Amino acid sequence: GNATKTIGSAGELILSGTAASTFTGGALSNQGKLTHGSGVTDIQTALTNTGTVTASAGTLKFSGGGSSAGTVSVGTGAKVQVGGTTNFTFDSATLAGAGELELTGAKTTLKNSTTGSTKVNVNGGDLEFDTSTFTSTGTLAVASGNLTSANNGAASVGALDFTGGKIDAKVTAGSAALTGNATKTIGSAGELILSGTAASTFTGGALSNQGKL
Repeated sequence: GNATKTIGSAGELILSGTAASTFTGGALSNQGKLTHGSGVTDIQTALTNTGTVTASAGTLKFSGGGSSAGTVSVGTGAKVQVGGTTNFTFDSATLAGAGELELTGAKTTLKNSTTGSTKVNVNGGDLEFDTSTFTSTGTLAVASGNLTSANNGAASVGALDFTGGKIDAKVTAGSAALTGNATKTIGSAGELILSGTAASTFTGGALSNQGKL
């Protein structure tokens, strides 16, 4: 149906089975707790999260765009996948856990004081840092797609895994590994700062630096 569905601040929806779950139709507003336990759940409608969304195992897909000002927690071995053709924004949000946030389509924006520990994997989608520095102890992986900046946005991450695509934003990384046969590009607006004491290795395909390294 086209009506908005709301999980209230005292509400909790736990998807515990292995069967696939699909959300379509009207928007979904999560003010409480939405937990994905296993298998695949695909939210194909617009999601507004001001509470906590948890993927403890399996894959949770955000395919319909939307925004999160709350917490998205991704457990070890689990994945939250942002895809489709509609943009998604994390605004003053928290990306928690040791799992993976994979960006496969449209544009994802990390805005204001968004922080995290989750691995962010740019794999076909685009990623924009907006207004302030996205700070993460985890890994930023760039396989394909573009990293851009708006309003002086930037990123400071524990490690960078750069196997393809283009960085057109300021990224500070404790260490970096550039591997794979694809060309990696630091665009004219890009800046890669290697700030840590850990060793960084550049191998594989060519590196094109049009900005600052």
